[in-house]
Amino acid sequence: MKVDIIQKLEANGFKVSNRGYVSKYSQKTRRSEIAGQINDAGVYFYAQNVSPFQQGQNTYKDLFGVTVSNEERTFKPIIEKEAEHDFSFNDYISTTQKRNQFQIYLKGFHKQYFSTELKNNKYDIRGVKGGYLDDATLFPYINYDNDFLTAKIVKYNTNTGKRSKDNFSNSWFHSYKSIKKDLGIKDKITKKIDCFFGEHLLAFNNKPVVIVEAEKTAIILSYFFPNIVFLASGGLNKLEGLDYDFLANRKVYLFPDNGAKQWFDIAEKRGWWISKVLETSGSEGNDAIDYLITHDADETHDSIWWLIHDELYNIEANIFENDELVCTSLNFQNKHKISFSYCLPNLLKLGLNYYKDNAKGESFRGEYFKIYKDDFKLLNANIDFNKTHKTEFGWQQLDAPRFLKKLEKCFRITKHLNPEAPYKKLFSEVLLNLVQHSNHTFNISYVERVLIPFWDAGYNNIGRYEKYRNWRFSGGDGIEKENFRQYLNNDQKLFKTHTYLKALKPFLSKRIFILPEYIKLHHKVGNEFVWDIINQFNKEVIGCKTIKTYKGKLKVSKYLNKCVKKYNDLNPNNKCPEKFDSTYISSNISCQEKQDTFKIPSIRTISEKTEVSKDAISDYKKFKPDLNLLTDLKTLVGYYIDNPQDFEFIREKDRLHIKPSKTIKEIGSIKIKEFNITPKEAFDYPLDLTGSVLNCSKEVALKKGGGFSISWIAFNYPDATEIEKDNRYMMLLHAS
Repeated sequence: MKVDIIQKLEANGFKVSNRGYVSKYSQKTRRSEIAGQINDAGVYFYAQNVSPFQQGQNTYKDLFGVTVSNEERTFKPIIEKEAEHDFSFNDYISTTQKRNQFQIYLKGFHKQYFSTELKNNKYDIRGVKGGYLDDATLFPYINYDNDFLTAKIVKYNTNTGKRSKDNFSNSWFHSYKSIKKDLGIKDKITKKIDCFFGEHLLAFNNKPVVIVEAEKTAIILSYFFPNIVFLASGGLNKLEGLDYDFLANRKVYLFPDNGAKQWFDIAEKRGWWISKVLETSGSEGNDAIDYLITHDADETHDSIWWLIHDELYNIEANIFENDELVCTSLNFQNKHKISFSYCLPNLLKLGLNYYKDNAKGESFRGEYFKIYKDDFKLLNANIDFNKTHKTEFGWQQLDAPRFLKKLEKCFRITKHLNPEAPYKKLFSEVLLNLVQHSNHTFNISYVERVLIPFWDAGYNNIGRYEKYRNWRFSGGDGIEKENFRQYLNNDQKLFKTHTYLKALKPFLSKRIFILPEYIKLHHKVGNEFVWDIINQFNKEVIGCKTIKTYKGKLKVSKYLNKCVKKYNDLNPNNKCPEKFDSTYISSNISCQEKQDTFKIPSIRTISEKTEVSKDAISDYKKFKPDLNLLTDLKTLVGYYIDNPQDFEFIREKDRLHIKPSKTIKEIGSIKIKEFNITPKEAFDYPLDLTGSVLNCSKEVALKKGGGFSISWIAFNYPDATEIEKDNRYMMLLHAS
C-alpha cells in the first residue's frame, strides 16, 4: 500500500521522506518544499499547486480509483530517533530572515498610532526562509539567563494581523524541517519550553511586569507603554507550568483574555494583581489588542479599550494607594440641568486655528451660506459638545464613549492645525471651559494625565476626521441652534434651483422636448417649480406630453419630408420650397395645405406609413405652439437666475418646497439682466421672415390666390402706404 502511493507520487515529480512527508521542488525558491504528508487515508496536501492531485485529503480511491480496507491502507512511518539539542542565538539568526508577515503588519499598525519609525525589534522576531511556512513569523523564547531555547512559528495575514489558520498550524524552530536541514540535524528534537516569551527583557531593570497570553499582544502593547515589560505565556493553559522564580521581587500584573478563569486562581495563589476588565466586559476569546484595533469603530470596544488603557497607564506611572493600583476613571456624568444651546470649545478666544478646508471655484451665495458645486475636504475642531444623538428611545445626551471620541477629535485637529502653538497647555483651558459650559462633567485631571499624553505621543491620524461637504457659513451673525439646519436646507434648495435653471435655460431656445433628466432633475419632489416649467414648455410649446408622442411626431415630420423630396424629384419645374419641420418650430403646415402643387397625404396614409396614431397625426397638423408662453418662460427663468433668493419656502410633510415670490406679470416690468432691455423692447422688433413662404416670386403669389397676394405685397413692400398697397393688389388681379 505504502509503496503504491510513493510510486504514484514520485511518478508525478514529488519526493517522499521516510516519515511520509511529501515535498516538491519550487522554481521560485530553488529548493524542495513540503507540500503534504501521507496518512492512513491516503495523502493530505497543504499546498495548492499539487497537480494532478488536489489540495487537502486525497484518498486511495482518489489516487487509484479503487477502495482498500483499513488494514491494507495503514501506513506506519519510520520513527525518527529523538534527541536533545541546544540551539544558540546565532543558529536562530543564521537560519531565518528579517522579513516576516507580522513585521509587515506592524509597520502599518505602527504608522496608524505612532509618529516614530518602527525600528525597535527588542523581542527579536524574524521570518521563515522557505517551505510551506515561508515568511511566517518566529517568536523567540529566550530565558532570563539570555539562553535561546526555540521559537514559535505562526503564519499571519499581513493586512489584518490575524493568524492564518486555514491549512496552517503553528510550528517550532526546533522541529521545522528546512531549519533542521540548514543546521544539519536529522534527529527528532524535543524541547521543554518553561520560560515566558520576552523573559530576557527583564534583566537590569526594575520595570513593572505585565503578563498576557499572546506574543502578538505583548509586542503591540510594548509600543504604547515602553516603561512596562510585557511577557506572554504563549497559551491560555501554559501559565501554570512556567518557571516564575525570577519574578519573586517584581511587581506583576496579569491581563488575561476573556474566559481565562484559571488565571484568577493563579493570581490569588501567587499574590499577583489581575485585571477584570476583559472577564467582566469583553467578548469570549478577545484580548486587549482586539479592542485597541476596533475601538474607533465600535462604542462598546471603545469603552473597554479606555478601561484597559487606564489600568496600564497607572501601572506604568506606578500610581498606588495603600499598595493597591489606583485606576482613575473619567468619572463622566451628564448635568441635571441641561442647555440646548451650542457648547463649542473656546479655541478662537485662545488664538488657536480650528478650521481648514480646500474649497475651490466660485460659490453660490445664499442668505446664510456659500454653496459650492463640488464637495470639498475639511477639518473642523469647532465641535458642539451639547449636540444630542437620536436613539430608539429618542434624543439622548452624550455618553462617555461618544464624549471621548469628540474630545480626541478636537485635540488631534487642534494639534494638527497649531503645530507651533503650546496646544497642550491651551487645551487644558478648553477642558475647563467644557466643564463650566457644557451639559457634562468629567475628571479634567484624568484627561490631562492619561488621555492627552496618549493622544499626543501617537501618530496623529487626522485622516479619519476629514469630512466632505459643499457649504461654508457666510452670515455675519451666528444662527441659533434650532434654526441652523433649516437655514442650511433653505440655501441648499436655492442652490439646487439655481443650478437647474441655469442648465434649463439653453434648452428653452432649442425647441426640443425636454426630459428633466437632461438637467439632472429626476423627480418632481426634487423641485416642483422647475419641473412645472419643463412640463409647460413640453405641452404648450412643443406640443407633446411624453417623449413617446414627441418621437412619433418626429416620424411624421420625417415621412412628410420624404414625400416632398419625392414630389420635387418627379416635378423638377414646380419645386415645393418648404421643408416639414415640426409644428413646434413653424406653422408652415397650414400654408402647405393651401398649395395647389403639393397635397399632404391623408391622416390614414401617414398613420399606415409611420405607425403613429391618428390622434397624434391630427394633433401634429392642428397644433400651434404658444409662443407667448415661451417668452414668459424664458423671462421667468432669466429673472430667477439673476435673483436666486427671491423665493418663499413652504414645509409640509417633512419636505421643503419653494414658491416664486413674483408672478410673470410682476416680472414683466423688471429689466432682465441677460438682454439689458425691457419686455416692451424685447417684443417690439421686426420679424425676420426670410424663410417665410411669402418670400417667393410674383408668379407663385398669383397662383395662390387673393388672400396670399395681400400678404405677399405687405411682405415685399413693407414701406408702401396703404394706397400704394391697394394699387399693387389691383395690378396683380388685372395680371391674373
